[in-house]
Amino acid sequence: MPEQGFVDHALSFQPDAIADKFANVDKPAQEAVTHWQRLAQIELPFAVSKKHNTSRYSLMRLIPITGRKHQLRRHMKHLFHPIVGDTSHGDGRHNRFFRTQYDCTRMLLHAHSLALSHPVTGETLLLKAGLDEQWRHIIETFAWTASITD
Repeated sequence: MPEQGFVDHALSFQPDAIADKFANVDKPAQEAVTHWQRLAQIELPFAVSKKHNTSRYSLMRLIPITGRKHQLRRHMKHLFHPIVGDTSHGDGRHNRFFRTQYDCTRMLLHAHSLALSHPVTGETLLLKAGLDEQWRHIIETFAWTASITD
C-alpha cells in the first residue's frame, strides 16, 4: 500500500439475512470514504499466490469518514489489498497461509478506538480496546511493535 491516501468509492447495500430482514434492498449506492495510513510493511519469502515469489503485507491505520456496512473490509478489497482473515471480502490463500504459518484464526481488523457522542448528554465518549493475543503475536513476529504508538 502507498504510505497514505483515501478511497472514495460508493458502496451498494448488501443486506444481511437477519439484521436487514425488513430493509429496503433497492437502495442506491451510498457515498463511502476511508482514509488510510501505512504504519509498517513486510515482505515474506513465501509464494502465497502463483504470480509472486514473495508475499507483502502492510499494517494500516484505517479511518472511516462515512459509516457504511463493512466499509473498511469492502474498501480494502476494492483496492486489491484485502484484510487478512476476512472470509467474505478477503483472499482465501492468504487467510490459509496466516492460519497455518502463524496460527491466526481471526480477521486482522481491530477497532483501537471509537469516539461517539453520548445519546443523552452529548458528551464525547472515547472507547479504547487493546490487542488480543493473535494480533500481538503477528505484530511481534513481524517486528512491528515500534509502529504501534496509540
